[in-house]
Amino acid sequence: MNPAQLQLAFSNVTKKLLWNPHLKAIRNGLTLTLPLVMAGCLAVLIANFPVAQYQHFMTNLFGENWRVFCVNISNGTFAILSLIIMLTVSYSIAEHNNSLSYTREMHPAVNALVSLGCLMILIEPYPLLGTALASPPPGQGLPVFWLGIHGLFLAIIVAFVSTTIFYHLRRISWLRISFYSEEADPSIAYAFSAMLPGMITILVFALIRTATSHYGIESLNQTIYDLLSAPFARMGNTFATAIFYTFIRHFFWFFGIHGTNLMEPVTTSIYVPAMEENMAAVAEGLAAPHIFTKTFFDAFLAMGGSGATICLILALFLFNRRGSMFKIAQISLLPAIFNINEMIMFGLPIVLNPVFLIPFITVPLVQCLISYVAMVSGLVPYTINMIDWTAPPFISGYAATGSYMGAVLQLVNLAVGVIIYLPFVRIAEAVKKEAFNKAFKELMPGYAESIGNSEYVITGEARALSRSLAKDLAEGIERKEISLEYQPQVESTTGKVFGVEALMRWDHSHLGRIPPGLFIALAEESGLIKKLGSWALEEACWQWDQWRQAGVDVVMSVNLSIHQLDDDVILDEIKDRVARYAIPPGMLEVEVTESTALGGGNRAAMLHRIHDLGVNLAIDDFGMGHSSLVYLKQFPVDTIKIDRVLSKDVVTSRHSSEIIFTIAELCRSLNIHSLVEFVDNVEQLKVLQGLGCTRIQGWLYSPSLPAAKCLEYIRNGAKVY
Repeated sequence: MNPAQLQLAFSNVTKKLLWNPHLKAIRNGLTLTLPLVMAGCLAVLIANFPVAQYQHFMTNLFGENWRVFCVNISNGTFAILSLIIMLTVSYSIAEHNNSLSYTREMHPAVNALVSLGCLMILIEPYPLLGTALASPPPGQGLPVFWLGIHGLFLAIIVAFVSTTIFYHLRRISWLRISFYSEEADPSIAYAFSAMLPGMITILVFALIRTATSHYGIESLNQTIYDLLSAPFARMGNTFATAIFYTFIRHFFWFFGIHGTNLMEPVTTSIYVPAMEENMAAVAEGLAAPHIFTKTFFDAFLAMGGSGATICLILALFLFNRRGSMFKIAQISLLPAIFNINEMIMFGLPIVLNPVFLIPFITVPLVQCLISYVAMVSGLVPYTINMIDWTAPPFISGYAATGSYMGAVLQLVNLAVGVIIYLPFVRIAEAVKKEAFNKAFKELMPGYAESIGNSEYVITGEARALSRSLAKDLAEGIERKEISLEYQPQVESTTGKVFGVEALMRWDHSHLGRIPPGLFIALAEESGLIKKLGSWALEEACWQWDQWRQAGVDVVMSVNLSIHQLDDDVILDEIKDRVARYAIPPGMLEVEVTESTALGGGNRAAMLHRIHDLGVNLAIDDFGMGHSSLVYLKQFPVDTIKIDRVLSKDVVTSRHSSEIIFTIAELCRSLNIHSLVEFVDNVEQLKVLQGLGCTRIQGWLYSPSLPAAKCLEYIRNGAKVY
């Protein structure tokens, strides 16, 4: 198998794992912890910044206990990180489970609370002997050590298992207690329906804890670590041991088990004494006897933290300077310089991310081999000094060996690490791009058409993309990514352009042009449509004025949304634009869809008030399924726009042609203009002209155009077929 085939096979396997819904939900839960992780990282960095002058300055400025401030932040972040991750992971899994059904099966917050109870059962808080005490005696209360990063593995397992049990129990109809009242808060219904499933889930974990206690297991977390670390306790200080030690430490870290803590027996029995012997030998003027010491691993294999993750950050900086991974790399770089890597571990994340499993393990192994060869060959001195764990690369390399060659070795290790991480960064980017394209295609064909359809369900990826696009849309307005283009409306018998329709376009800074149906639907759902509509009205009226000054007079058609019509502000906005730009009666036209015009009791009155300002009214998308002659009675209609549902097959469908003819005849009898949209070929045009339809809008004449090109088109006129 050649390298290309190997990479393809690896990519296919990782895609299956990455798209596994449960693993993805767990990774999403990890990412949700970023705000707290960032706060914890900064607190640790502030407290442990490895510069003596800085430490003296802070002590002189704030006193001996100045680090208490940082400890308080750590207590609310890193000290309970497993607890936080358990809540976010269970919440994310519950959200995924909800996406599998048309109805919301369970409230994610209720699920997270059930998981919290299950975790508390398994870690078994110590009993408080005196409730009146100001603080519990030593050895009582919550085992905080296991609520921090050391208890991550059990926390993830509990989140997954408890949520799965709760979900399946929640789907059993006879276990759900129905509670409905017109006055009831929906949360009450969720709580009642989750009561029995939640109680049974808690019961299951209570039985598990009772069974483990019966067999003498006091701490599940400690038992897991003891079982995994026991085989390594009697290893010797050899190259094979160092390689195995490095592998085990990173392999288990990847799965959420604190590898450094797991291998603590090996560290304390082999590598700490080895470091002490090296220091003692140098103090006596002798050569250091050991290559592998605690400082060796800290200085040359853990740059940026476990997995040498600063290499990954540099790879992202060099070869992937956009997207979410790059943003995470940006905020992770400063902590990583001081070997604090929780941001990248949980933000990217690396934990349980199959794309980075191989490099996360391989990079430290290769760096171990390189460092060993460099020292055994005499190119780099052995480690002879203890170093602060937050000492940054190059400084730590020099301090550890007492030689600049230590810094050179770190530079080589960094370069090798970046090279190893690079192809996996590209694979991760390709997988993310494929997932994005898949979600984008899912949104495209049905999203706008499915608004309000209770049976339309999209996947979590597509839903996340829609939320991201809605956020980008808000920023895009400020960045002036939104623009108007103008599609000519032509009198086909003469080729004269009598009007244009102003159409919004969004050129996303990274994704290119976003289809209008999608971003308009997003704007309506996110509440941005009023802001967009107001901007479009102003821009279109301003452009009409510019064309008038250039000697061109055409009717400017502007679309109004349902949200604008339901707000009295639109009347004042139109009145202001008409007055400011001195727009004569009939030269500004507002377009509303059939469903918009017919819905809501006040819209008819609003449309009459707009028409009284000298503004024409066009009914858009006529023939889309809501058509009703009630428009012609209720509204002061000036133009009926016949939609593509009729025009697209007018050549081949007798029914479509007869309906269009009937609409056109009725419009003529009532002195209303009819305009046919989506006319793309001459065959359509000839049939429509035979039916009495001569006002045309479509690609046969022109797509929507930027203002300057549209002005040129208007002046030249359209081709007469």
